[in-house]
Amino acid sequence: MRTKKEILGNMSKIEFDIKCKYDFKFFCEKMLGLTAMGGIHDFQKDLIDTIDKYRISMIEAPSGSSKSEIVGACYPLWELYRNPDKRMEIRLVSKTRDQSEKNLLVRTQNYILDNEILSNELVPSDKRVSWTKSGFRTKKGDVMDIVPYNVNIKGSRAHIMILDEIDSYEDHDIFFKHVLSRTHAGGRVVGISTPEHISGIIKQLKEKNLDFVGFHKTTVFIHSDGTNVKPEEIQSVEDFDRLKEQGCKSIWPENEKFTFDYMKEDFQVNGRLSWIQNYLCEILGLSEDAAFPLKSIIESYSSDLDFDYTCNPHAMYFIGADFATSDGPKADYDAFVVVELLDNVYTVKHIQTGKGIHPETKVKELKRLYDMYSKGLSVKVVADESNAGSILIKMIRAGGMTVIPQKFSGVARLELIQTASNILQSGYVKIPKNPNNENTNEYINTLQTQLSGFKRSKTEKGNETFLSKAAHDDIAISWCMAVKEAS
Repeated sequence: MRTKKEILGNMSKIEFDIKCKYDFKFFCEKMLGLTAMGGIHDFQKDLIDTIDKYRISMIEAPSGSSKSEIVGACYPLWELYRNPDKRMEIRLVSKTRDQSEKNLLVRTQNYILDNEILSNELVPSDKRVSWTKSGFRTKKGDVMDIVPYNVNIKGSRAHIMILDEIDSYEDHDIFFKHVLSRTHAGGRVVGISTPEHISGIIKQLKEKNLDFVGFHKTTVFIHSDGTNVKPEEIQSVEDFDRLKEQGCKSIWPENEKFTFDYMKEDFQVNGRLSWIQNYLCEILGLSEDAAFPLKSIIESYSSDLDFDYTCNPHAMYFIGADFATSDGPKADYDAFVVVELLDNVYTVKHIQTGKGIHPETKVKELKRLYDMYSKGLSVKVVADESNAGSILIKMIRAGGMTVIPQKFSGVARLELIQTASNILQSGYVKIPKNPNNENTNEYINTLQTQLSGFKRSKTEKGNETFLSKAAHDDIAISWCMAVKEAS
């Protein structure tokens, strides 16, 4: 245990507490003893300055930069210590409870128990009861605990909510509907992450352009003026030496893994795209094996469009219908996507999904959409005929709708994905992306994630195919069916 005498040195307790209250770097280095590898660096202190300034803060930092340690463990302790007269509730949020225990809560508890001053001021007499793997209570009544990222989070309120690896969270509704509304007056929400998805929570917040939301991005290398190195500045391993000669510096030179030599090796082993994602905090999405390049998806977005049921009498409408083949939490959804073809432009007009829907209800919903767009030049349903699809196709025809069956054999699947990919990359696709409409964006973000998941691959016989690495592909397949038939 670090003793009180060792911590204070020649300072009085009053002087020490004043310094701790206003200086995060001093608190970490003197109170917590974080002096290894240069102590607290400017890039780490900048994270806390952003959090202190905004009600909602999104922190993007390279892998291995101690962002979770600094923001998820040191920052809460600093707030607890410098607010002795305020009872605080701090929630540590992550995808799983186990992740929170290992990454944040246990480390916070260890800092306290290994420190005579913190132990005396924060550890209550009933520690054996009030300190568990899921949370703890301090002597003055503060509460710090872990909360899994699910709908049950709406029962938690806090002064500070810290969400670790927020860019990996799949259900964005939980954040916007439940997390943001669960802070006390004056409370803060902090997201920490290395980028994982171009359409994640951080990206959506940026699109909203809110003045009370702060963003801070740190890259592994910075220019002499303090600005971040950009992805276009590193095209090959030779650029590392060029940047170093120009005066670029590592944000953490004392850390061997953040040196130019180590980064050059990582770049060569993992490739440019992965390296830029992990250390420059950018997702380029130009993977050579991607069926639907991320660049093409993003270029198809139109901020002035939204879902609607309006019909142009000169346009043709195509409804892609992918049917769920099973029930259960991991099963795909029924997905219906409407595409308008007008003047060689393929516009997404509507997307809807459902789960556990009775076959007759599915047909009724398709009929409703069919009638909505029947004022156009023509309207067709393109339906998955595999599994129970053949029965549904008969029901659709019996309902008076024109329906085109879609096969999913190896060759048919390859042709389907390839055709849709070619059309997307041709620049003739328009997809609504209105930052002010959360409902539309939720579907579009899912479509993007699913399209990005299709990768070129080879069968055992060496034939080309496309495999989806996304959790689901229902919306993407529906879109592909509609676009292919429209072509």
